Formats: sequence, structure tokens, C-alpha cells
Amino acid sequence: MATKKTKTATSTSETISCPFTILIDSAEQHPFTFERIRSDANHNHRLMAVSTRWFCLGRHPNQYGDYSVDGFVRRVQVERKSIEDCQNTVLGFDGTRDRFENELLNLSRIEAPLVVVEGTAWDVLNQENSRRTREHKVVAKQLHRSFIALMQDYHVPWWFAKSRREAEITTFRWFERFWRKQTEHSRRLQAMLSKL
Repeated sequence: MATKKTKTATSTSETISCPFTILIDSAEQHPFTFERIRSDANHNHRLMAVSTRWFCLGRHPNQYGDYSVDGFVRRVQVERKSIEDCQNTVLGFDGTRDRFENELLNLSRIEAPLVVVEGTAWDVLNQENSRRTREHKVVAKQLHRSFIALMQDYHVPWWFAKSRREAEITTFRWFERFWRKQTEHSRRLQAMLSKL
């Protein structure tokens, strides 16, 4: 798969390096930067230098979202949606609903999928959209029921964030926890094997 470019935040005495690289799909239109993310208390809440790399994470019908972690592609993935994109996709404008459901099916088959929306559920249901042609209440009802159906049918969790920044931080923490869990499992396995 082709790569586009690599970005690594500058490391200083104030920053610590993130131990994993986040992959951004090469078709992502408005990518997260993962800048100004703080470490935990054990690192004195210092800023982290997070490396990112552009990477093709799949195309329809083998699409798996917009973000992943190097070394864990198709094990942990995040699909990002802006409010308007979420509305348009779920309402099926331009035939995007079928493609999105295919992507949700793909995501449902991996260990740690997530759909992160850059707005609250209330924002998505109530924000005006120029492409809506029916009464607002009818569209909001259709969106609400569609979210319920998609979550039940595909068992992929959704996070409705209060802002784009919260969506970005949630994406990072989703990856951070998965990476930690995998490395802890590897260490335990290596410790067990060393005792044989």
C-alpha cells in the first residue's frame, strides 16, 4: 500500500514520544493532527509527540475507516464523521448509506472498531442540512432510528463527541488503550515462554 508523507511532532525536554504511530487513510479529507495531547500522570501530563503517517487503509468494498495504528491495521480502526457527513451518509444522500453499511460490516469483524462523530447526537439530529428536503422533525426521527438500527445491526460502537477536539482525543485514547493492552499481552506471553 502506498504512503503519502510522515509527520512527527518535535520532541523537546517538555514532550515525550508516543510509542505508536497513527495511520491516516490517504483519502481522509480533514485529518486530525493529534497535537497538544497530554500524557498521563505517570509522565507528569507532559505533551506527547505523536507520529502520524498517511496510508491507504482500504477502498470500497474493503474500507475499514479513516485511522488505525501501525502494526494493527484491521485490528483497531476508527471511522471519523463530521456532523454533515454523518447526516448525509446515514440519510443515504448520493448512495452513501449502502457503502457505509458495507464499511460497518467490515468493522464489525475486527477487534476494536469505532465510529467517532464530531458532534453530539443532539447536534446531528438538529443541525440544519441544506440537502434535507423533508420537514425537520421527520428527518430527525429518521436519523435517530437509523442510528439505533446501525448500532444494533453491526455492533460497532459510536462516540458522539461534543466537539472535533473531543473526537480527536477520543480517537487517540481508543488507540492508546488498544496498544497498551496488546503490548501488555505480549510481555506476559514472553515472560511465560521464558520460564519454559
